[in-house]
Amino acid sequence: MARTIEDQTLALAGIIQACLLVRELAYHGQAPANAQAASLASLFRIIAGNVRAVYGGVSLLGEGLRHLR
Repeated sequence: MARTIEDQTLALAGIIQACLLVRELAYHGQAPANAQAASLASLFRIIAGNVRAVYGGVSLLGEGLRHLR
């Protein structure tokens, strides 16, 4: 897999999104379903062509990308 700046940015957004989900679950007991599903699915998607495929698409990393920006 090529390590482009886009891939690195999406991977960082995924980490940030996971942190946000942990915070939401800890404080409120719930988290956005789409973001939660993308993060959980990424744990089991070991073989993927690129970072987008790991998370199921860029649109599911919206929370992480917004906070990264």
